[in-house]
Amino acid sequence: MDHRSRRAGLAARAALGALLVPWAGAARAADPPAPVSAGHVAEVERLLAGLRDMVEAGLAGPPPGEAEARAAAALGRAERAEAAADRLKAGLAEAETRAREALERAERAERAWRRAQGELADIRDELARAHRPIPGTEEPGGAPAPTPTPGPGPEDGGAEPAPPPPARESSQDPAWGVQARVSLECGGGARIEAVLVRAGEFTMGSPASEADRDPDEIQRRVVLTRPFYMAIHPVTRAQYRAVTGRGPGPAGGGEGDPDGDRPMDDMSWRDAAEFCRLLSIRTGRAVRLPTEAEWEYACRAGTATAYAFGDRLGEDQANFDNRHRGPTPVGAFPANAWGLHDMHGNVWEWCADWYADYPPGPAADPAGPAAGARRVVRGGGWVSHPRSCRSAFRSRGDPDRKDHRYGFRVVLDAGPEPPG
Repeated sequence: MDHRSRRAGLAARAALGALLVPWAGAARAADPPAPVSAGHVAEVERLLAGLRDMVEAGLAGPPPGEAEARAAAALGRAERAEAAADRLKAGLAEAETRAREALERAERAERAWRRAQGELADIRDELARAHRPIPGTEEPGGAPAPTPTPGPGPEDGGAEPAPPPPARESSQDPAWGVQARVSLECGGGARIEAVLVRAGEFTMGSPASEADRDPDEIQRRVVLTRPFYMAIHPVTRAQYRAVTGRGPGPAGGGEGDPDGDRPMDDMSWRDAAEFCRLLSIRTGRAVRLPTEAEWEYACRAGTATAYAFGDRLGEDQANFDNRHRGPTPVGAFPANAWGLHDMHGNVWEWCADWYADYPPGPAADPAGPAAGARRVVRGGGWVSHPRSCRSAFRSRGDPDRKDHRYGFRVVLDAGPEPPG
């Protein structure tokens, strides 16, 4: 019996009760009992007949074929729902594929943008050196930087500066009695290895005959009267994170980071100086950035050529010209004659000095001007043209500006310590 037959039967029973109950009550109240009229009997019979018909209709169920039709309709609806679900799944899979492709395109675009940013920065450096300011990038006050005056050379009738004397042990004081190598504990298993760079003298800058030289590379004789230790590599991600607690990769040091041996980049000069301050506190040694003269002296390692390896830089000697699409692990390329890696390319390295033209004449332990607008960066980076990786090449940057090409290495003064 369906719901409609059940409801009809209940309605008929209620109507029958409504007819009989008043009559039964009246009959009981009468004395003698009231007779049942023919009208009452006919009405009861009519209601009973209707109730019987409704009950029989409910027991008989729906007409033949109606159940099959209903089942077929339900099956059709289920099939249509399944087809819609299949279309939805196919649409979701296609949307996922498109999203993955869009993400890959975005990653490629980001890499291309970073390369373009590095190339643009190199172009800006080149134009700045040629003293052709880019609109909107002039120094404060709207005036371009003053043009340095190069020393007289063969091209203008002057004599070429005398080449530096060959490196010899007597030009590097052997009597300090200090260790040839020191190790600085950074924490978390990370350590900085540094080698002794002895006191000595050299010709800073480039000769007029050097290819691609710039006007601010005027040669002068420089004496460094004190030895110092220089880190054999730029500061790595693991070392930076161990000392500062910041940077990419897992916290707490160098363990578990597959890129921990890559140089820390995107560094401002102030980031580098703060690292030196924190490492000095940790080790009890005066850790600092190298002066520009110390950096070039160590980079040359006794040579007078454009690079520590000669007058040409090979792709098996340094990471430059965007050949590796980013910084490579430190020490992946050969060291110079004094055991220092990555002095050419990989990341630019901040120096302590403010940038300015070299003052004329020889100098002893030069440390640059007392104030300025930009700090010196040296060595070139992974996107740099070989000319920017030369030993004498000078560049500069805003000390507050982070740049994905910029990193640093540290030095510390050598004292009269016994070998240990």
